[in-house]
Amino acid sequence: MKVARSNIHQTADYLIELMRKLGGTELVEAVHHKLAATQSRTEAATVSYAGILSDGDKRRIRDRLVKRFPALGEIEYHADASLIAGLKIQYRDYQFENSLKRRLQTLKNAV
Repeated sequence: MKVARSNIHQTADYLIELMRKLGGTELVEAVHHKLAATQSRTEAATVSYAGILSDGDKRRIRDRLVKRFPALGEIEYHADASLIAGLKIQYRDYQFENSLKRRLQTLKNAV
């Protein structure tokens, strides 16, 4: 069934109200996260790390990234010895780096 473009907002309001009656705001939020995830699960995050990441480390990284970016697709892990220690995360325009390499560069630039 296709909804006429002029009725899209009315239909969306009706569906949200129906979901609130059926499952409360918890259902509305769950559907929102599922829809957001299906819209943009094409981009992967890249996690570069020095040393070894355990399965538990990878799970904690994934949990934190998904909490911050509900539409996160895959996560690609790459060992990068040049970081010396720590890790670097890139996803879309978000960048986080907590590596010894970066700290040493910061110190060098400060001197």
